[in-house]
Amino acid sequence: MGEVFKAIVIEGRSHNDKRSYAFEGFSAALAFMQSKKSEMVIVEFSVETDTLDFYDAVKALRVPIIFSANRLEPSQFAAFGIGRADVVYPERRKKIESFADYRPRLVR
Repeated sequence: MGEVFKAIVIEGRSHNDKRSYAFEGFSAALAFMQSKKSEMVIVEFSVETDTLDFYDAVKALRVPIIFSANRLEPSQFAAFGIGRADVVYPERRKKIESFADYRPRLVR
């Protein structure tokens, strides 16, 4: 099984500037929606407490909610008209790639 996301936030009105943000947690998705203009949010339907709290918070922001019967996996994004290249994963940390030189050094 691959990655599963809690919410996909759609930003941008036209197809050309539409961008999708996939979040692993509701708190990060809600913070993003409070800071940016969001057009809609896609959430897997559930009656768990954290999910219901998220629904209430999104309704207060007056952002439309689209409920999915399936899990929000990258393989399912096309069902919502979302291309894989159009998805941003804000919670992923960029890998720090550096070279550590562990060769012995001459001490003078």
